[in-house]
Amino acid sequence: MYHYYVRLLVETKVFSIWQRLYLPAVVLGILMYGTLLILNNSERENLEVILQGQPFANLNAETLPVITLLALYFISRLTFSILVIYTVILNFRLIQQYQYQLSNYYSDPENHSIKSLKYILTGMILTSVYSIVANGIGVPFFLNRPFLLIIPACSISILIFFLGYFGNSFHLVQLDFTHGEALDDTIEMELVFGEVFVANFQHRFVDNKAFLIPGLKITTLCEMLETNRTYLSVYINRTYQCNFCSLINKLRVEYSIKHLEQVSIEKYSLNYLAEMCGFSSLNTFYRTFQKEYGMTPGQFLKQQDKKAAEK
Repeated sequence: MYHYYVRLLVETKVFSIWQRLYLPAVVLGILMYGTLLILNNSERENLEVILQGQPFANLNAETLPVITLLALYFISRLTFSILVIYTVILNFRLIQQYQYQLSNYYSDPENHSIKSLKYILTGMILTSVYSIVANGIGVPFFLNRPFLLIIPACSISILIFFLGYFGNSFHLVQLDFTHGEALDDTIEMELVFGEVFVANFQHRFVDNKAFLIPGLKITTLCEMLETNRTYLSVYINRTYQCNFCSLINKLRVEYSIKHLEQVSIEKYSLNYLAEMCGFSSLNTFYRTFQKEYGMTPGQFLKQQDKKAAEK
């Protein structure tokens, strides 16, 4: 279910491989149910005694269905644990892949980030671990101490609450990849960029400062340049050695530097400057600026004031 949940969030296609994750549960469930049906009354009583934590002393050659059922039960627990580990690894990879795709699609991927999904996944992992531990402790422990049932009840309720809380904290977007197709490395290296496209990119994107458009998407830029996403992405990666998001932020920060170096910047607040440069928030501006120059805009201004005083 973890894998199914994450895939529904980050992908638009439904893959049949999802159903395979349910096969172990379905097969083991059918086998356990079928075995349970053939038990007689004494075997069912024997099974109940064993599940309540009593020793296996009453087992004999006539209780093969009971042994089979117990074996299936333990196999199902082991299978569940393996599937949890397997799907957790896949889910974290899917989240990382989605985050990477955002940086190739949006100029401000932080507004569409699903990092909080990792907290949801962590909550699901804790719930699974708790379930495994509770099954390991066994029913007899709680039968003799019914008041302790409040612990799993409260714990699972808290986990469910935080799953819903973090699930409501992010804004998911479905990425539209209809403007281009993935290419293998060989074809990608063979792409040639014509003079008309290069001049058009320089004029519309750089000279006319299209990078200042707030929330600019690569698909919007594709429409402006009358090209597709793949062609444009390859051009940016090959020419600037970075992705779409990194190029946008680099140009925005360079644009902000020109204003910070002017005396007239005193008329503006940094918040206004961040908005003027196309950043979605002051925090994003600060973080991007520090990544590019190793200091915050405020520190840069102090450095400029110090240089001016020395002159």
